[in-house]
Amino acid sequence: MLLAIGEQETIALTAIALHALNVDAVSFTGGQAGIFTDAAYTKAKIKTINPRPIENELGAGKVVIVRRLSGHQ
Repeated sequence: MLLAIGEQETIALTAIALHALNVDAVSFTGGQAGIFTDAAYTKAKIKTINPRPIENELGAGKVVIVRRLSGHQ
């Protein structure tokens, strides 16, 4: 959990840094981005992908930052 918190903090801080440079950005966890895996911790396989959340943000001209997947999203 601690590692996951660090990764989530990093993607949020990256988006904040891009905003400071006047670059519109959004950060997502894997699940928020529409990427869902099985529950095999550290060796999860992608089960389904819904590209809509990422496509919507890219269509709005934003940089999309997605946290590395680990386990079920």
